[in-house]
Amino acid sequence: MVWRQKFSRRKFGPSSLFLKRLRYPKFSYRDLVTATNGFDEANLVGVGSFGSVYKGNLSDGNVVAIKALDLRNEEARKSFKAECQVLGRIRHRNLIRIISAFSYPDCIGLVLQFASNGSLEKKLYPDRDNQEICTELGLSERLKIAIDVAHGMEYLHHDCSPQVVHCDLKPGNVLLDSDMTALVTDFGISRLTTTPNPRDVPSTTTIALKGSIGYIAPEYGVGGSVSTKGDVYSYGILILEMLTKKRPSDDMFVGDMNLSKWVRSAFPGRIADIVDNMLLSDVNDNMEESMRCLVSFINVGLICSSESPTERPSMRDVARVLESTRASFMGTAAPSNILTSTISDLLRNTTVEHTGTFSENSTF
Repeated sequence: MVWRQKFSRRKFGPSSLFLKRLRYPKFSYRDLVTATNGFDEANLVGVGSFGSVYKGNLSDGNVVAIKALDLRNEEARKSFKAECQVLGRIRHRNLIRIISAFSYPDCIGLVLQFASNGSLEKKLYPDRDNQEICTELGLSERLKIAIDVAHGMEYLHHDCSPQVVHCDLKPGNVLLDSDMTALVTDFGISRLTTTPNPRDVPSTTTIALKGSIGYIAPEYGVGGSVSTKGDVYSYGILILEMLTKKRPSDDMFVGDMNLSKWVRSAFPGRIADIVDNMLLSDVNDNMEESMRCLVSFINVGLICSSESPTERPSMRDVARVLESTRASFMGTAAPSNILTSTISDLLRNTTVEHTGTFSENSTF
């Protein structure tokens, strides 16, 4: 296991100077072992390609997530540095908060905010052991989660300098805290970009095809440049998956068919055939308003997952439209006229802006 492997820091660990520059609170290796009860499997909350995440109980009573990475994996070390640099720059209620980072001969990793309700993926697809205790997400809960994620992504794209492109947005990288507030996490392959003038010729800088199959923007597959529009595509797929409970990697999607095209083929007249059955029972309680909300919600997902980057909106516009959708659904705003105008604005405001190039300091 990661914590028992003995490697020399000189050969495997990131430089101590790098971590000192970040100025995080320090935890000794013993602190981490004690917090996780020796990295006991009872505290294991997740396993990924780069390492494992444990629940940790600190001596001051705080509960944290301890992400221990596999020192033998070069990509894991790159991911560690990327997450440290990005998370050290950002502060937003809908983004996971970094508490500290550590580099020891035995392991490297991060101490992060703990999200007690797990990932959105586990909420959508609970395993057999948790099916009975897992609460189904209704329409209002799914809308709230989508809005939380939209605000987190809006901050990364519009309020950070340099701009942050996440590059791996999916349900498994959205965590839910004790209040069911959504937190975007896992910035291991994220990129910092510079934002050119909209009149500039788009960058030809490309990235290796990274991310998760089904969520990756189609232009990345043909050498497209890193862009916030790629995140918008992933966000659109996330919305459609939330509403249909169909993974974009499902075996039913073969050839040219994908989740977005499948939903589009049923929209709007046959959405009852494709949405999660639980949502339909939720809709029956308030049919007219719920159906209006559901149609608007799906429409946003479809617009965001448009094939062409130029047809996708910005996350700022997406957040505004979904807030209007929620206001209408909750009865705090006039319904149809607001939704019609905001979705029209969303379509009208799609531009080629926010296509970025790598900054000199953003190569991790």
